[in-house]
Parts: sequence; structure tokens; C-alpha cells
Amino acid sequence: MRNGITYIDKPDFLEAYHDVRKETMNQSNILVSFAATGLLPYDLERVLAKLNTQLRTPTPPPASELNLGP
Repeated sequence: MRNGITYIDKPDFLEAYHDVRKETMNQSNILVSFAATGLLPYDLERVLAKLNTQLRTPTPPPASELNLGP
């Protein structure tokens, strides 16, 4: 880990978390993040491009796996 620190206790973690959150969770970062995903301003094509989906027809199971029953 950074600076050879491999352990952090709860009070130190909470202090670090608070400091980092104050610096990063601001209006500018939030707006840039929404814009990067295409959500604000709304851009459907940009949102869909991020999904990485491929439409395909599922292959039916082999006849031997079908429960035809008596």
C-alpha cells in the first residue's frame, strides 16, 4: 500500500474517508460524471453504447433435456 502502510484502524479510516469525500463529492464532479455517461444532458445513444449488450436468440435445449413425461 501507499507509503508502506498496510493497516488502518477505524478512527483513521473514518477521518480519511471524511476528508476524501469532502474533496471529491462536489457539484462539479457530479455533473461531469453524469455528462460522461450521457445522462445529463440526456443522450440515449451514448447511454446505450455504454451497456455493451448483444441481442441474440437463445439456443433451445437438446431434446434429451426436455421433460416430455409419460
